[in-house]
This record gives sequence, C-alpha cells and structure tokens, in this order.
Amino acid sequence: MFGLNAISAHNGWTMAVVGAAIVFSGLMVLSFVISQIHKLLTFWDNKNRYFNNGAEKKAPPPQAPAQTPPAPVLCPSDLPAMAILYRPLVESLETPFQLTDLYTLAQEHDFPHPHLTLTCFRQANFLIPQGNGYFTWNEPEENPTD
Repeated sequence: MFGLNAISAHNGWTMAVVGAAIVFSGLMVLSFVISQIHKLLTFWDNKNRYFNNGAEKKAPPPQAPAQTPPAPVLCPSDLPAMAILYRPLVESLETPFQLTDLYTLAQEHDFPHPHLTLTCFRQANFLIPQGNGYFTWNEPEENPTD
C-alpha cells in the first residue's frame, strides 16, 4: 500500500493535523511570552519593591541628612598663625619671589599642605602677585596671636 491510501489507513491525516495544532499552539505560547516580556523586565527591575515591602515602608531616620560628611576644610583654620610659620621662609627668599621657591621651602620644612596653604595665602592677600609668576609677602598689620 502506497500513497494517500497508506496515509489514510494509518491515521496519517489525523497525526498531521494534531502535529500542526501542537506546533501552532507552541508558536502562540511563544509569541504571548515574547509580547509580555516587557512586563517581566519591569517586574525584574522592581523586584525589591515587591519582595521587600516591609523594608521599603520604613521611614528614613531623621538623622539621615545629618549623617552627610562634612565639607572638607579648604584653608587652615588659623591663617595668620600659618603666616607666622611661613614668615621666616619668605624672609629667606629674595623679594619678589616665585611661589615654587616658597613651596619647595615649605616642603623641605615639612609644613602641612603647602599647596593648599599657599592658595589660601593668595586668596587672603598674604601673597600679592607682581607679575611674571613673582609674588611679594603682605603680612597683615594686626596679629591676633601677639
């Protein structure tokens, strides 16, 4: 027996229809899953909200803003006292002098943060620019430590 008669005799038409139905059903399920994947990704992104409901409902402690780290101190707290420390160094240099020379001397004497201190001296007009990278020392007349 060959051909269409053999297919009919062994339930070939039924198996073909069932096979096509199974493949079609699988494709429908796959297309449904793919169409809903954006919801799955949204759920994945917000999984902490769904699984940690108790933890997220807690209000932050009122001290939380106070726990922010303090702003770094940019200048020495007592700049006139630092000027007294730097005065012998400045007196050992020729007038006008370059900041690099004063910086080198401060590093040789292990002064803390010489770059920051020199910047603060410039901002506080202890160091007056004379042009071409040269500076003069301008000590304030009032000295609170004397």
